[in-house]
Amino acid sequence: MAKLTDLSPEVVAETPECPIGQVNKALINTIRDFCWNTHYWQHEMEPITLLPFSEQAPETCIYTLPVPENTEMLTVITLVYNGSLLSMKSQSWLDSNVNNWRQASGEPLYYLMMSDKRVRFVPASDIVRPVAVTGTLILQPTKVTNEFDDRLMEFDQAIINGALAKLLVIPDKKWSNSRRATVSEAVYQEGLSRARFMVIKGFSTGTETAGRRSWL
Repeated sequence: MAKLTDLSPEVVAETPECPIGQVNKALINTIRDFCWNTHYWQHEMEPITLLPFSEQAPETCIYTLPVPENTEMLTVITLVYNGSLLSMKSQSWLDSNVNNWRQASGEPLYYLMMSDKRVRFVPASDIVRPVAVTGTLILQPTKVTNEFDDRLMEFDQAIINGALAKLLVIPDKKWSNSRRATVSEAVYQEGLSRARFMVIKGFSTGTETAGRRSWL
């Protein structure tokens, strides 16, 4: 994992006397914004074992998708059960197309994304199915970590400039520089555009096209 200390020296050099805590906050907020706007941090999640559904314990059909420590899931690209791509469906679609889906059990065909980012598989599993569901998730670092995915270092200058754009516009500081902030923001936006293009291009062929529709 890359660390904020891989980026902070360049930010500090242009923001003399800015507290390092403020520098790090600007960096992590920029990285989170970068992940949110580009979906660049893609993660192959650990497989999920499905448990039998019980009407007496309805939470048995709802799962928290596993993510690494100090990360948060933004969204799902794909979830796959036993080699087959699961389709993401809305509650209204399930109500209209799947009879008695809340009580149904069997082999999963669909998943419903809950408001708290947990997922419900439909039908719910009727038996224990070990390591049955794999998938690809979009992540971002938490607000309090100082680590992030190494692959984001490909956009180190964009992230550095994004942090500078936040800091240099703070008024009445020795490091304030609105003109430089405008330039930094332009560099950051160019990095966002380049990362978005790379992500979209990566989902341009084969089965990945089906996955792209679940989040773009």
